Amino acid sequence: MSFFLGEIDQMKLRIIHLPAILLIELMKNQIKLTLWALLTLMSVQTMAQNIQNDAVEAIVTRYPSEPLGEACAGYDMTVKTSYPQNTNNIVAEAKQRHEEAEANFPNVIEEAKRKHEDDLASYEERVEDRRENYKLEMEEWNKLSKIEKMAMQDHIPKLSLPRKPVYREPYPPQYREPNLSNVITYDPKVLADAYLAVSGYSQAEGTENVLIGSVEVGEFESMSPERKSRVESYYDKASGTTKKKTVYYYITKYKRPVYLNLAYNGETLHSGLFGESGEYVSQESSGSPSMKNLERETVTNALEAVSEYINEKYGYSPMQEKTTIFHVKNKKGAYDDLESAKDFALAGIAALENNQVNEDLTEAINIWKSEYGEADLEDKKARVNAKVAKAILWNLVAVSRMTNNIEDAKTYLAAIEEMKLNYNDKTWVKDYTAKIEESEKRLSANGLL
Repeated sequence: MSFFLGEIDQMKLRIIHLPAILLIELMKNQIKLTLWALLTLMSVQTMAQNIQNDAVEAIVTRYPSEPLGEACAGYDMTVKTSYPQNTNNIVAEAKQRHEEAEANFPNVIEEAKRKHEDDLASYEERVEDRRENYKLEMEEWNKLSKIEKMAMQDHIPKLSLPRKPVYREPYPPQYREPNLSNVITYDPKVLADAYLAVSGYSQAEGTENVLIGSVEVGEFESMSPERKSRVESYYDKASGTTKKKTVYYYITKYKRPVYLNLAYNGETLHSGLFGESGEYVSQESSGSPSMKNLERETVTNALEAVSEYINEKYGYSPMQEKTTIFHVKNKKGAYDDLESAKDFALAGIAALENNQVNEDLTEAINIWKSEYGEADLEDKKARVNAKVAKAILWNLVAVSRMTNNIEDAKTYLAAIEEMKLNYNDKTWVKDYTAKIEESEKRLSANGLL
C-alpha cells in the first residue's frame, strides 16, 4: 500500500506545473490504477490457502509378525530371580538367629567361666616365668661394663608381670531389626503378571495350544563407576562468545544375563540367552550412580525387553500412535466441508477400535474424496488447488493405513509422489512408505490381505 501512495506522490511532483484540466485527468487515471492494484492484491490474498494441522492420538492394533493362529488358547509365563520374594523371611531368619543365640547363652556363660578358671590356673605359672626371665636378664645386664650400660640405657631389663584375670560375664544377645532399606525383593508371580502378558490372549493352563514361557533373570554384574571428563563448547551470553568448559561424568559398565525359553505345542520357539543380555553395556551419568537403583532397573528393563520380543512376534498389541490431520483455514465458509471432515476425522481417530473404520471416519473419507475430485492441480487460484489436494491426500494416506486399507493408502501415496514435493513432503513419503510396508507385512502374515 505504501508503494502505491509513493507513486501518487511522485506523480504529483512531475505534474505540478501542468494545466488544471490535464492535472485532474491524470490524477483520476492514477487513482484508478491504484484501486485496480489493491483489488488484485486482495483477490490473490483471498485465494491463498492456509494449510493447518491438528495432531490426534489413537490406539491401533499391531498384529503379530509370527501369529500362533486361531487355535491358540492363551499363555503361561513364569519368572525366576535370585532375589527373595519378600522381606518376611529376612526378618524371620533374624528372629530365629536371635532365639538360637538366647537358647545358647547359658553355654556361652559356662564357656566364659571355664576359660576364666583356666586363666587363673595358669596365672601363677606365668608370673613365675616372668620373674625367672627377669632374673636371668638382670644377671646378663650386671655383667656389662659401665660404658656398655650407658650405651644401652633404653634396654635395661624391666619386670613386667601379667595382669591377674578378671571374670567378665558376657552380655546377653540383643535383637536388632535387620536393615531392609537396601534389600531387593521380587515376587515372581507379580513380575510375570506385570511384564509378560501376551496382548490379545489370556492366561491359560495346560500345554496344548498354550504359549509356554519361562524367564530366568541372572545375577547382576557390574564394574566400579569410572569418573571421566571431556571439554565441551558453550555460548556465553554475557560476552557473546563461544567458550569451553570441562564436564565431568561417570561411565558404569554392567550386565544382567537373561534366559528365555518359549514353546508352543512342543515346538521350541526360543531357548537360552536372550539377545545380547550377556554382554556388558555402558551407562553415562552426570553423577555417581546408585548401584542398588541400577540393579533394580536392570530387572524391569530386562523383562520389558522380553515382553516386547514376545508381543512383537505373537501378540495383538495396542499401540499408541499419533497422526496429523491437515485442513484449510476456513475463511468466509469457503472450506466448510473440509472443516467438517477435519472434525469427523479427529473424533473418529480418537474413538478407533481394532483398526476398524467407524462412522465418523467414513464421513471424513467421503468428504475428502469428494473434495479431491474437484481439485485443479494446475490452477493455483482454484479453491482446491495442488496445495489443498496434497493435504487431502495426506489425510487419506494416514487414515487408510491406520484402518488396514493398505491398497488405498498405497494409491494415495503414489498420487502424492507425482506432485511437486518439498523436503518435509519427501521425509513424510519415506516414513509412510516404511509404515505401509510394515503394516502390509503384518496383515499378510495374519491372512488379512
